[in-house]
Amino acid sequence: MKCYFESDAYQKFRNFIDNSDSEISGFGKSEIRDGDIFVSDIILFKQKNSLTGTILDGDDMALWLNELRKNGENPSDWNVWWHSHYTMDVFWSSTDKKCMEELNYLPYLLSIVGNQDRKVLTRLDVNLTDTYELGLKTRKEKDNIDTQILYPKLTGKSKTNVSSLDKDISSLEKQLESINNKLEKVSKKKDDIYSKHINFEEIKEWCLNEIDEKIEKPTQVTNFGKKNFYGNRETYEEKGFCNNDAYFDLQCDKLFLDKKNNILSGESYFDDDSYLTKYYNK
Repeated sequence: MKCYFESDAYQKFRNFIDNSDSEISGFGKSEIRDGDIFVSDIILFKQKNSLTGTILDGDDMALWLNELRKNGENPSDWNVWWHSHYTMDVFWSSTDKKCMEELNYLPYLLSIVGNQDRKVLTRLDVNLTDTYELGLKTRKEKDNIDTQILYPKLTGKSKTNVSSLDKDISSLEKQLESINNKLEKVSKKKDDIYSKHINFEEIKEWCLNEIDEKIEKPTQVTNFGKKNFYGNRETYEEKGFCNNDAYFDLQCDKLFLDKKNNILSGESYFDDDSYLTKYYNK
């Protein structure tokens, strides 16, 4: 699955972000074609922005929705939420995720975050059980979707110029890789010089001693077949914790629930992910 920006839509997205002195957000229109998503338009609403967030104007959005309906358009086709992180890196903040949840009434939501460094991160949230067009059967999310731009086809001199620039980019990328490798080697030599004047082995030994003294280690894990337990079964039998398989299972459950409530002491806890997940989700 890929996300394709149609050229005009991408230029709107790029210009909105590049020419704003803060975060900025809006909506967009997309459709599914052959399992891929195509963004065809981008829109901007009145909003109050800061370096860390945006607040869209409800009245402006209401007028826009009213115009859509007058023109016979389906508001659900505007299923792209885009925003910028200004000069920060692209990622999904807690505020971003909350906004995604508020928009989960849409059949699917395409979220796009960009910044002024031209970085883009794209995520898809599908909210219907019948999602055959995307080859999905249940509610799903897919992050870090490959996002590309559908530039117009070029001819003549423009096509030649772009081809030449692509070669330059490829050459520069190879040079950059070579420079990074050299930088890594030079940095290692520098570290080696420092290491001769610093007793790293003594520091390492001191750290290991600190770990041995202050970190309580679990005893050897022993596999009982159904479950893994720190310690050994015989120890718990001697303490009267378990005298048969059924009672042992019951005590396992109780011990684990005690651990969930943070009141279990000693070595009695599980080391089996499937069993842990099963009971943690009760």
